[in-house]
Amino acid sequence: MALKKNIIANYLGTGYNLLIGIVILPLYLGYMGAEAYGLVGFFTLMQVWLNILDLGLSQTLNRQAAAASATPSGYAHFMSVLKSFELIFFGLALITVAVVFSGSAWMAEHWFEAKVLSSDDICNALQLMGIIIALRWQTALYRSGILGFEYHVWNNLVSVGYASFRFIGSLLLVVFVSNDILHFFYYQLLLAVLEFIVLRLKLYAILPGNLDRRWRFDLLAVRKVAPFALGVAYSAALWVAVTQLDKLMLSTLLPLQQFGYFSLVTVICSGLLHITYPVSVAIQPRLTALVSQGKIAEMHLLYRRATRFVAVMSGAVVVVMVVYAEPLLFAWTGDKAAAAWGAPVLVWFALGNAMLTLGTFQYFLQFAFGSMRLHVVGSTIAAVLQVPIIFYAAVNYGAVGAGLAWFGFRGLFFMVWPPIVHHRFAPGLHLRWLLTDVLPAILSTAALILLLQKWWPVAMDNSRFNLILHIAFISLVTLILMLTIGFISEYWRKTGRLPAMPSGVPTEAEIVSQWSDQEPTVSICCITYNQASYIQQTLDGFLRQKTGFAFEILVHDDASTDGTSDIIRQYAARYPSLIKAVLQTDNQFSQGKQVSLNFVWPLAKGRYIAFCEGDDFWFNENKLSRQVTALDNASDADICFHPSIDLFPDDTQQRACYLGSKAIRVSYADVIRGGGGYMPTASILIRSAVLKHLPNWFSSAPVGDYYLQMLGAQKGGAVYLPHAMCCYRRKAENSWTLSTKGWTQQHVVKVAQAHIHVLSQLCLTSATNHAADFDYAKSRELMLAAIMAVRSSHFSTAKTLIEQSWQCYRFAGWRQPVLYLARHNLNLLLKAKTLFNVPKPEVADE
Repeated sequence: MALKKNIIANYLGTGYNLLIGIVILPLYLGYMGAEAYGLVGFFTLMQVWLNILDLGLSQTLNRQAAAASATPSGYAHFMSVLKSFELIFFGLALITVAVVFSGSAWMAEHWFEAKVLSSDDICNALQLMGIIIALRWQTALYRSGILGFEYHVWNNLVSVGYASFRFIGSLLLVVFVSNDILHFFYYQLLLAVLEFIVLRLKLYAILPGNLDRRWRFDLLAVRKVAPFALGVAYSAALWVAVTQLDKLMLSTLLPLQQFGYFSLVTVICSGLLHITYPVSVAIQPRLTALVSQGKIAEMHLLYRRATRFVAVMSGAVVVVMVVYAEPLLFAWTGDKAAAAWGAPVLVWFALGNAMLTLGTFQYFLQFAFGSMRLHVVGSTIAAVLQVPIIFYAAVNYGAVGAGLAWFGFRGLFFMVWPPIVHHRFAPGLHLRWLLTDVLPAILSTAALILLLQKWWPVAMDNSRFNLILHIAFISLVTLILMLTIGFISEYWRKTGRLPAMPSGVPTEAEIVSQWSDQEPTVSICCITYNQASYIQQTLDGFLRQKTGFAFEILVHDDASTDGTSDIIRQYAARYPSLIKAVLQTDNQFSQGKQVSLNFVWPLAKGRYIAFCEGDDFWFNENKLSRQVTALDNASDADICFHPSIDLFPDDTQQRACYLGSKAIRVSYADVIRGGGGYMPTASILIRSAVLKHLPNWFSSAPVGDYYLQMLGAQKGGAVYLPHAMCCYRRKAENSWTLSTKGWTQQHVVKVAQAHIHVLSQLCLTSATNHAADFDYAKSRELMLAAIMAVRSSHFSTAKTLIEQSWQCYRFAGWRQPVLYLARHNLNLLLKAKTLFNVPKPEVADE
């Protein structure tokens, strides 16, 4: 409850501060003038830049506050750190004020290009800015400590009150008292003093009263936290350089009037970054806690959900900013000159900030693992590359050029850097994160921008009130559309997700009581090796089947060493008439024997055979009954299958092998071309007659399932049922997918040759009109073998295999032509995971 309350408080506080700023700031422009407002914008910019001198001490104090109650001496240590930091801040504040005072006259003459304001007014305003910033700087230290003690609600209440006095009070001042820029800054100084006093008193009120509160500098305490503080300070400095350099350059390159317009644009664009703030404040400690508890899968889920939410929300905001930039600025400011000047600038900075918003999530991921080295490297690279690019664009092309360069660089960095971070901290996550969490929002945003520009323009000749209503309505519609798209994306992502399994497994007597006869109709064949973590769920899925016919369970364990065989023995003892266990003492697969063909299938008594490996499982209790009914009603078909749910190590799920929502008959040609993954192994039900009349070449098949699929579909195709009823674990321990990574160069070639031989034999017994289908299948297997060779860095072998694939059948899938074109430089493609993700040819017959 405390976490939720803090999240809500953060959203309300941030939302209020953002909203009141958006409402009030353009009114300053009207009452104070563009040049005076330009100084207000410069004041905001300087607060951000001078935060570099914080040296990471505020965040360090926040961390110390959070840890203060963990140890008996925690509060005393915190007080020592606080007193030391206060002295450091006080010294830095004096230096800052002195530097600002000494340089204010020069800046007033040479930095700003003003026509209305005098140099003396600008000089005095800069001096007031220096004092105000120094006070707010010290106030930020106290706020960090208060937040570290989790007084979020109190902090947001004070923040709301302060923002009201700051914005509404300032507006009343310039409207009814004086619009002099110096009076404006004197009022800001008064508020800064009051805020400093209130927050300092609150922080000291939180601390126990028996602590030593005398002024002192504890060098030992400071040295202890210095490495963390300096690391944070360096990252903060890079962040400021990356996000604020363009604004600093434009403050001197643009006339002060135009910089005032530009400041309005930055206020609107900052709304995108504010979308992530409440989320980051809420999820950062939770991500860290999940990592520390070893709950990596839960951490990945939270990380992805937060990304999806922010992507949808920022997408909705970007659509309105890009399509209605000029009417939005005019409706906001009432100044047509500001709107016309700022519209093209707003478009590019909004798009760039949207990319930056999505890129912040990699920071959260690294923070959760407590490793910021990669973040520092990335930020350094970004700063080194971005600074000259933005500088060149700003000097030569002004604000629009800076905005375009900002968007281009952020977009390019987003494409390059997140894969690197994910590879380090969440291997295998990036493509799913990009394709299912981010890309739908990006594509939806782009589509809405194009559609609204064409079909829903807003005329600039409307009154401001009508414009506000019009844009507000469009914003609401856009938000609803984006949220709808997000919900649809989430629905499709979750479609067929694993349902909650019933608690408990029926007894043998309860299962047998459902049967109308005792002769098994279905033989369930399960092979396993070192899958103790999964085998219980697999067996429970078999035993939960509700059928009116008898079934038997044949389980073969190939001399596991992790206790798998012990679990099977326990189940066989509890279900003696159902489970027949074949427990090897020596591993048969390592001796070159085909386990299913030699030890399992010959024991099957049923009219139908169902398959499921020991790391997969069934989750629908009606799976067998549905499939048996389907094949009983399709006498000319020998095989039946259905979609599966792929379960990844991080517990994310996606539906696989989905061919539509209706039961259909799949052609033999489609099965040939589909490859081993066309039918999930755990979904297959096949007539036992097919297994009893296997051709001689079957014993030389490198993978059993693919050829069973084709033999089963040879007579009358395959029956497809639309319900997902089984789960296939991706990258499970001791799975086929992981085992292929250890294949030698010779083994890869041997497997490819075996596939070509078996496909050729099967082609001879099939109708002649399927010759092209078998050429496609051969080409595909050669391509997959080439991919395995690339993954093992056997590039010459891979080149030969991909050339053979191309000769056999061209354009056998999208990856083949890419590999063929790059066959002389395959090493450059090694990190392209989409290209080299080899699908499982669904059961390699151990």
